[in-house]
Amino acid sequence: MSIKSNNVKTFIKDAGTKNQLFVFAGSDTSNTTSNSNQSTIDVWRQSDFSVRVGQNSLSPVVPNIKWTPTIPYRPWSSIKQNTENYYAYNNQNGYVYLCISDNTDNRSDLFGNFVSKVRPTHTTGIVRYSDGYSWKPLYKITPTIERFITSKWIPVISFDTFDSDDLQVQLQQTRTFCDDSTTTEVGKCALYSKNAISTDGDDGTIEFEKGELFTVAYDIKCSDCFYLSKNNDSFVGVFYSDGETVESNIDIIDKYDEIGSLISQNKLSSASPYYYLYDVNTNDNLEEGSIVSVFIDLSSFSRKQLVALVENPELTVSSNSGSGGKIRLKTILQDDQYIINGIELLSVGSGYKDISVTLDSGYVTGNLDTTLFVSKIEINLDTIDGLAFDPVTVLDAQHVMIDAKVDTSSFTSAGIQLPNEINFFGLVQNPSGISGAPNVISGSNLNKKLDYIFRTTVKATVSASTSSQLPITDELYEIAYEIPYENTTVSKTAKDIKIGGTVALTSTTENAELKNVVYEESDFLVNQTLTGLAKGSQITTIVDKPSFKQYSGKNLSTTKLSDQIVVSDVDSVIIRINMVKGM
Repeated sequence: MSIKSNNVKTFIKDAGTKNQLFVFAGSDTSNTTSNSNQSTIDVWRQSDFSVRVGQNSLSPVVPNIKWTPTIPYRPWSSIKQNTENYYAYNNQNGYVYLCISDNTDNRSDLFGNFVSKVRPTHTTGIVRYSDGYSWKPLYKITPTIERFITSKWIPVISFDTFDSDDLQVQLQQTRTFCDDSTTTEVGKCALYSKNAISTDGDDGTIEFEKGELFTVAYDIKCSDCFYLSKNNDSFVGVFYSDGETVESNIDIIDKYDEIGSLISQNKLSSASPYYYLYDVNTNDNLEEGSIVSVFIDLSSFSRKQLVALVENPELTVSSNSGSGGKIRLKTILQDDQYIINGIELLSVGSGYKDISVTLDSGYVTGNLDTTLFVSKIEINLDTIDGLAFDPVTVLDAQHVMIDAKVDTSSFTSAGIQLPNEINFFGLVQNPSGISGAPNVISGSNLNKKLDYIFRTTVKATVSASTSSQLPITDELYEIAYEIPYENTTVSKTAKDIKIGGTVALTSTTENAELKNVVYEESDFLVNQTLTGLAKGSQITTIVDKPSFKQYSGKNLSTTKLSDQIVVSDVDSVIIRINMVKGM
């Protein structure tokens, strides 16, 4: 398994649960560049708002390689690194196809010599088209995840990224878990191993099989048992009433069977990409460990060496694990001689984890070294669980797209002024909160699926002896103000304060958003007077301030745009924040 693709799946699974992700957005006219040291500071000082990103706004993505009849595609390999155009997205039916072969003779020395002329359209299994290409559908991009399609990227899914929590709100999840019990009933919470594990015990190592009872917690409410096992990577929780017997083993249902059950109960809509992922796998003609493809490189052999004594000689397939596979060479008749011209798969077999082939020397002339010949044969085996089970890994996804959409009305409800422009984004993981317990991660009490807007500016009331003391301009953020103040006994000056939220003071008192402020010292600005062009204007009250501990958490990435995105006068009521993070 690719380490990066595994990191991608873990990153998304942990979002909103183990890790809280915040996108900070704002406008900054400095020459700071993306992912620079200064940009990690500007994220906190120059941002206008932040969005806690839920799982619904995250997706693994891979390069957008559209099917087109003008380029060649490279057949997928299970034994070599796949780095070229080995898959294609059909934007007409939404399916993403894996290239299995690009020529009818399955000659690896001819790879790249043929373009795909026939668009793949089938929805299950491996099909060879009239242009010589063979394709296998992996998954379908449905309208529910089309938001992650850009000119550069397309979303990718796997059974590992499915979460049945999508289908219910938290209260419903708890009630479903507790079944006939009330959520407040007190009983026993049994934890069962999701996979076979080993752990240290008093008498040495203890082995637990998949589904075996690991431990039991007594005198616990059903709802607490639910939260104890929810999002647990290692254990499945089952609640038992006091009078019930705790089972020593249970059946662990994998994601494939879970989705199948939901489909059979009409609980998973056909709008879900997982509906089609299940269909692709269920109607596939490949079993785990099947032979997917075979290729041969004939470039180093002369015609004389490739003379066969029989038509289409079959190779002997050997394995310590699988069976049923059949492979033969392809021959053409030239000058009354059979000439080896390719190779073909007759039967895919199953259960292969190792495989080798030999060629009977009686099938060829003495001019051919059979050991050298079979070394030029490449046999590609199906992955564990199947190619289409985990397209995230098969396509080696190394990036996550964040596509958060914020309703502009949420700015009003949160009391945050909608900024005029945006030209930078910063992704911060697990910033701390300041209310109550400082070490509590911001956003940890929120629904893991949804997006939430947070304040990053200090909202203050600015007063003046007469109106219009602030300059009348649409670019107030371009003007830096200074506010002298005293922090206990130390005199300081808040420099480069930028004011937004109002074009000008139209009355003697107006609310304004202050950027580039030290959060924890913002209260000291009260009753202080702005200098420079705003002479005479005074901060009278601090109305609201960010709920973050400034500079806390881990800055994962920053993106500085070359142009400003105008958002204050857009017709749409949605602000879309889109960024891609590599793993």
